[in-house]
Amino acid sequence: MTEEFLHYLWRFQLIDQPLMSMDGEYLEVVSPGIRNHDSGPDYLNARIRIGDTLWAGDVEIHVKASDWMVHAHDVDRAFGSVILHVVHEGDREICRPDGQSIPTLNLSGRYDSILLSRYENFLSSISWIPCANSLLLMEENQIKPWLNHLAEVRISRRSGWIDRLFIDNQGHAETSLYHCLAAGYGLKVNAEPFTWLAKRLDLRMVMRHQDELLSLEALFFGQAGFLNEPAVDDYQASLLEQYHFFKAKYHLEPLEKHIWKFLRMRPAGFPTVRIAHFAAFLHEVADHPARLLKWQEPESIFSMFGQEVSPYWQVHYHFGKAGHRLPATLGKDAILNIVLNCLIPFRYVMALRAGEQLPAPELLEMMSHLPAEDNTVTRSWRQCGIEAETALESQALLELKNQYCNLKNCLQCDIGRIILSLK
Repeated sequence: MTEEFLHYLWRFQLIDQPLMSMDGEYLEVVSPGIRNHDSGPDYLNARIRIGDTLWAGDVEIHVKASDWMVHAHDVDRAFGSVILHVVHEGDREICRPDGQSIPTLNLSGRYDSILLSRYENFLSSISWIPCANSLLLMEENQIKPWLNHLAEVRISRRSGWIDRLFIDNQGHAETSLYHCLAAGYGLKVNAEPFTWLAKRLDLRMVMRHQDELLSLEALFFGQAGFLNEPAVDDYQASLLEQYHFFKAKYHLEPLEKHIWKFLRMRPAGFPTVRIAHFAAFLHEVADHPARLLKWQEPESIFSMFGQEVSPYWQVHYHFGKAGHRLPATLGKDAILNIVLNCLIPFRYVMALRAGEQLPAPELLEMMSHLPAEDNTVTRSWRQCGIEAETALESQALLELKNQYCNLKNCLQCDIGRIILSLK
């Protein structure tokens, strides 16, 4: 037995009626209260009729009644408003900090044992997702609303780091977007070094040299630490010459080369190649902040990232080392990654900072017109019978897998709760 299962029973009132306290008084739950995720009692503002009296206050839930003492609630004034103690094992009487006895509701034997059995099967499951064997029992109209909710939650949750960019940049939107895009070009593995790189190259200085691609490449590769050694070919020598000039002129301090990660990556994702693509993007899209924040149609956003990288980086992964030919432009998957992980959350933060209370519906609509991501998670969901048809659904499935399935938060998941209650 877990407290989480007891919370599930209490929240949805899946308890056999009529109810009676351990003192023999009849109970009626008028309102179970609001779940409290901060310190203090578990449910706030509950309304419970005990005997002939209607009480308003809070509810605390434990597996054992004695856990009240273990958690020191008997001396914590925050628990002085508790009107009912809900337990699975009433092993002792408990009191409020003022010494008054608290009515106790024992749930042992007062719920459908099939619910507990299914929940325990979830917890012990070694499948890719706990409910893998039952997922096909779900109807599509039971899943879609939950996916829409998860997509919105994911936007909100992932916008936190972008809000911190605004704070770091004193609310300057263009600089924040520049740093945000840099992280996007770095992919997950090099997002942080890319952000450091952007912060070491002021956007105004970068735009001053926007017309010359070689100058931008010199600035970015130099500040990234890739020009700290003697040149191995004519191209690197040209970059090195320009970077030495810029370094002295702007008093630049490069990053250490060792911060960049190359292991277990395809060459198209190497930081050297991605830096070259970022420079090409800045070279071609001088007014990128304004344009990127106004896009509405999928075709328009994909075209904004269609710049060709310089010829050198179409056949090189490292300086001086030629290899297989690489795509001249970012692939659609790479662009989609930037849109979903950077631009969508960025617009969400911009809307909130502008005072809009509900920016998510517009963004969800945009995501519903973008193609679904193709990755190991979405492919695994497909094997379980759920096919992501849009970016909204693929983002929702990522959120579902990472925040619910991996953590076995089945009782917090609409899908899990529906499967538990199936007849």
